Amino acid sequence: MISQLLSRLNNMTNCGTNICRFNIGGHKYDVSKSLLEQHPNTMLARISSEQWQKDPEAEIFIDRDGDRFRYCLDYLRDGSVVLPATVSKKALLQDLVYYGVEDVDEGNIDDGLERGLRCATYMLKAAKESNSIIAAMRKENKCLEAAIDIFHCFKKTESLHFSMFK
Repeated sequence: MISQLLSRLNNMTNCGTNICRFNIGGHKYDVSKSLLEQHPNTMLARISSEQWQKDPEAEIFIDRDGDRFRYCLDYLRDGSVVLPATVSKKALLQDLVYYGVEDVDEGNIDDGLERGLRCATYMLKAAKESNSIIAAMRKENKCLEAAIDIFHCFKKTESLHFSMFK
């Protein structure tokens, strides 16, 4: 009974038993052990286990891209992730393989490519419509110029006809 209370107290005071500290390429991350326990076959769970990590307070250094690691954690937490334009899907997939994450569903990694394609398609459509409008305006402008020319010709002709009757 006392050992269970001490264990609970130890967990509540964050004495290394429920938080694992990672230094990924110079970026510091505190990761809950419960998250790592949900993915026991990952390299992250193994190196943070008591078998590998003798000092639970010690920081675990991994020489990888520290910025991308946050997206690996997002994927572990949620089973999906939305990447910014600055992070490639291929690089994240390589990191997930490195960290030993199994059964990665690439469809749950949104790299914005689909959104970008939709945006590009919309912009192309708008550009085509704009070009059509510009072409129609040019055509209309040519018709207007022709009408003005005819009007000027008509006006000259009329003044000639009237001058004959004076």
